[in-house]
Formats: sequence, structure tokens, C-alpha cells
Amino acid sequence: DEQRPHIIEINSGLFNLMNDEELKYVVGHEIGHLINSDATISQLYGFIYPDDEDKEKAPSFLTKRVQLYKQLAELSADRYGYIANENLEACVTAVFKMASGLFLEKMNVSIETLMAENSERLEFFLKDSGVSEGSHPVNPIRIRALELFANAKTQTGLNRGMNELISVLQSFIYGELDNVDSRVE
Repeated sequence: DEQRPHIIEINSGLFNLMNDEELKYVVGHEIGHLINSDATISQLYGFIYPDDEDKEKAPSFLTKRVQLYKQLAELSADRYGYIANENLEACVTAVFKMASGLFLEKMNVSIETLMAENSERLEFFLKDSGVSEGSHPVNPIRIRALELFANAKTQTGLNRGMNELISVLQSFIYGELDNVDSRVE
């Protein structure tokens, strides 16, 4: 929109933290949010429920669906980040650095060790032992999605893997009452 240009701000701390490939992922991720107009739902929700007191009055089903939308939007934006550089290692280290501010090299941790640890942590979350109430999915889910984007041989394989991750996100957000079949037999 020429009347309201989009701006992606990158602070010096991010430049100091990331290498060029990781920055490509971050910028691609943010461009993905712009392409998908991800902020629109949040803006609409914020218009209807402008402050914390109003948000507390919002219907639970709506709040949970907005939360799920935000988490799915993050996974979609991660795919754009991957497309921007097609370097799985750089995408994973960027996600790790954004979450922790730490460098794998300085911790003497290899990308292989991080990926193996991520698989173990993902199993923990797949067994319904973890919850993310924020706008971003937990990192093991994000990293698994990045692996799927990089390694899926077919669209069917990608869809199958992503559907599994989406089911996990839904189980975190929705409780048993949200999934009750209200039809009377």
C-alpha cells in the first residue's frame, strides 16, 4: 500500500547476533508476515477488545482461535524465511539465537547435537507435556516445521507432517470442552 508502506526494522543487536544467512531467514520470515497480511486478525481482535480488561471479557473460543491463528502464522512465516535462504542450518540457528541470544559455537554445540536434542524435546511436546500460550509455537515445533520445509519430498509428505504439528498446537490450545460434540443423540 503506497499510502502505508511496510517497514521491517532490524536493530544493531540483531546484526551483531546473526550472520548473513540467518538475517536472510529473519527478513524472509517478516516478509512472509507481510505477504500473508498476518497482522490483520490481530488488529481486528485489538479493535474489538482494545485493552486487557476487554480481552478478559472476550469469548474463550475466540481467544483460543486467534491464538492458534497467530501460531500458525508464525509457522507460515518460517516457511518464507526458509525460502529466502534455503539453508536449514541457518534457519535453525536463527530461531535458536532469537530465543536464547546464544551462539552454538561458543557453547561448543554442533548443529547435529541441537537437531537431535530438538527431536527429543519435540517428543516431549508431542506427548502433551508442554504448552505455549504465546504468539509463537515452542521452538521444537518450529524447528520440526523447518525440517519439513527443507526435507519433504512431496507436497503430501509436507502436508502430513504439518498436519501432525497443527494437531499438536490445537491440543495445546483447545481443551476437552472445546472439542465436545454438542449434538444430542
